[in-house]
Amino acid sequence: MIASPSFSTGDASAWMRGDDPGALLRSPPEDSLKEWIVSTRVNKPGVGDDDGSLVDPVENVLP
Repeated sequence: MIASPSFSTGDASAWMRGDDPGALLRSPPEDSLKEWIVSTRVNKPGVGDDDGSLVDPVENVLP
């Protein structure tokens, strides 16, 4: 779970008690999430899989 800045003390208490987690879910603001195509090296273990360029946008190269 990713807690938003609006995650209140009451929300945290409900989470820790094991109350219904669905009641704590809220849609994020429309402009808060972004998507883009990233390197095919993502999810490939081994050498070269741990640098910041993994999340740089790349051109769509679908076959």
